[in-house]
Amino acid sequence: MRLHSGVDLVAISRVAGLDEAALNGVFTPGELRHCAGQPASLAGHWAAKEAMLKALGLGVDSAPMVGVEVVTQGSGMPALVLSGAVLERALALGVGELSVSISHDAGFAVAMVVALAQDD
Repeated sequence: MRLHSGVDLVAISRVAGLDEAALNGVFTPGELRHCAGQPASLAGHWAAKEAMLKALGLGVDSAPMVGVEVVTQGSGMPALVLSGAVLERALALGVGELSVSISHDAGFAVAMVVALAQDD
């Protein structure tokens, strides 16, 4: 087993003034509905997306951010759904399990992602 991890910190003010086009370029329709325009929630989702890309060794500009979707499980815990180039990279690395944690306070949001991959 191999662990891949990523962490990211986002200033909530960074997402507070984004226009609709910018939001649609980063967030899925489901995320926009879930966050309901709340900058702290949007920043948390943004941090989770960047943390996921880092865990996979991808640069922020190397894959679309909408390829990582933050969803809420029935328990209330966040989870990640991957698609497109991000999913392809995860599969190439043998990633079978993902864990994400998101928090926000004092003007910042932070997220940590751990990906568990099978050895070759």
